[in-house]
Amino acid sequence: MSLLLLFSGAAPAAPVEGNEFDVNVPKVWQKGVSPLHYTGNGLDVLSRAGTLLASYANMLAGRRKKVLLCTSRDPSAVVGASSGQGFQGGFRTSPFPGVIIVEMVILPADDTSNALDPRMNWHLDVPGLGGAIDQPTIHVGRRKTAAAVPADFQFVTQRWDGRNGTTKLAGNTAYWVSLLYTDKSRVLSAVIYEEPVAEITLTPSTPTTDGGVDPEAFHTGAPILKGALDDVQDTLHTLWKQQRPHLFSWGCVLQSGGTADFRQTVSATYVNIFDASFTDWHADAPGFWVWPQYHDAYKPGNHDVPVEFMVYWQGTGVITFRTAAGVDLATITKTIVTASVDTVTAVLDGSHANDKIDVLFKDSGTPGFPITIFMVAGYEYLA
Repeated sequence: MSLLLLFSGAAPAAPVEGNEFDVNVPKVWQKGVSPLHYTGNGLDVLSRAGTLLASYANMLAGRRKKVLLCTSRDPSAVVGASSGQGFQGGFRTSPFPGVIIVEMVILPADDTSNALDPRMNWHLDVPGLGGAIDQPTIHVGRRKTAAAVPADFQFVTQRWDGRNGTTKLAGNTAYWVSLLYTDKSRVLSAVIYEEPVAEITLTPSTPTTDGGVDPEAFHTGAPILKGALDDVQDTLHTLWKQQRPHLFSWGCVLQSGGTADFRQTVSATYVNIFDASFTDWHADAPGFWVWPQYHDAYKPGNHDVPVEFMVYWQGTGVITFRTAAGVDLATITKTIVTASVDTVTAVLDGSHANDKIDVLFKDSGTPGFPITIFMVAGYEYLA
C-alpha cells in the first residue's frame, strides 16, 4: 500500500546543516514534505512514523536479548575432582545487557573423598584487559558416592545484575568465561542468556542505559528535533551491529587428578583441532555449522555478515577458521607462550543458507610449549 501526499504552494526550503529544527528525511523531504512545515496544520504522518520507530527501537532493546553460552556434557563424562575448571566459553554482551541469567543442571557432589564444601562459581575475564569478575559461589548441598542418575539432577539459577554491583557485566564487551569448581562438585549443562527488560526508564531525547528513546519526542505538534531522530537511528543501528546472535562455543574441562580434554599439537602444518587426520577444511571433518543467511547488511549487493572469533590458548603457533579448503576466514598468530585470550574479526557470506567452519591450528616449534587450545568461540558482531 502506498501513500500519496498532495500539497499546494511553494516547496519548503532545503534543510540547513547544523540547525536542529531542520531535518532531511530521505525520500520524504525530496517529495515536498518538510518535517516542520505542516505540524501546525494537523499533519501527523512524521509524528506517527517517529513514534512507531522509537517504540520499535525500545522493543528491540528491551525484548530481543542474546543467548551468550549454551553447553553440556555427557553424564558419563562428568567426573568429580578436587578442583578444576568446568565449562569454558566466549561471548560478547549486547550493547544494553541488563540482567543476565545462568541456568544449570548440576549433579550431587562425588562423595568418595568426603568433600567438605562442594561448590562452584563462574569466573569472567575481558580478553587482553583482565578485570576479572568472580560471580557468587554456588554451594552444592547434596552428595552421592554411587553414579548419578537422572533423578539426581538438580536445576539451579543464578542472576548477574547487568547494571550495578560486583556481578555487573559491561555492554558490548567480549568475555572469556569459565566455571571453577571445588570438592568434586559436578555440572551437567549450562545456559547463559540476557533477560528481557521489564521496563525501560526513558529520558526525553536521550538514550538510556537500557537503550530506550522517548516516543513523546515525536508527539503531534511538537518540533521534530534532529537529536530525537538521531537517537532512534543510532539505537537501531547499534542493535543491528552489536545485538547479534552467538554462533558457537567449545571449551575443554580441566581438573586436578582427572582428565583434561584440551586440544594440542606439535605439527608444523595445519590439523583440525578435533581430529588431526584432517589437514584442511573437509565436509566430513568435525566443525561448527552456522546460518548467516539474511543476517547481512541492509545495503543492496552487500552480503557481509560481520563475526568475531575468540580463542583461549597457550604455546606458540597459529589458529585459522575456514569455510572451504584453503580459504581462511581469519587467522591468529601467537608468539608468546603464556596463556592468553585473543580475538579476531572476519566476514561470513550472508547469501549462504549455511556454512561449516572448521578450526585448524599448527605449532611454531617452541621447545616445551606446544600449541594448546582450551576454548574457541564465534559470534556475529560489528564494532
